[in-house]
Amino acid sequence: MFQNVLQVSQLVVLRLMTRLLLKRKLYKEPNNIMRTFHSRFVDKGFLNDDLSKGANSSHQSIIQDLVHSFVSMRHYRNQEGFYIQVAKEWVQDLHSTNHRFSFLFVIAYFLLLSSAFFNQYFEVIPGGLWLYGIFLLPIFGFVIALGGRGWKRWTLLLAHLLLFTFSIAIVS
Repeated sequence: MFQNVLQVSQLVVLRLMTRLLLKRKLYKEPNNIMRTFHSRFVDKGFLNDDLSKGANSSHQSIIQDLVHSFVSMRHYRNQEGFYIQVAKEWVQDLHSTNHRFSFLFVIAYFLLLSSAFFNQYFEVIPGGLWLYGIFLLPIFGFVIALGGRGWKRWTLLLAHLLLFTFSIAIVS
């Protein structure tokens, strides 16, 4: 179980780093990474040699996304820059993931605020932890929203700034 969590977290970080490298137009490392994944996926049976979906499948959605990227770009496998195109396909939807996680922090903030009403009757969350939460949730949500794109990014950034300001008003 712990090994699966570690592998998925490493893949998430690798995906973020690949996105940053592609954004800066540094293509050498993403090219090598995708070559390595291609050979591993063929060995494990996730992909066939012709880049169609293999007989085996992974239980982890991040690996399924990468396999889908290889399958969807297989028509370009003989062209130069094929692995870069696969990498771009793999990281293209990260903006919407950032939006979802940032919105999750907004919901968690309101759940934390609502726990203050329950604390009157029985202690749900200790006071110190509650104070850390009302300040850290908007900060983390703000940082995650920075990775978004478009009007959702700006809306979430504004929401987290307002929540942080509200947190300061609560404590003062």
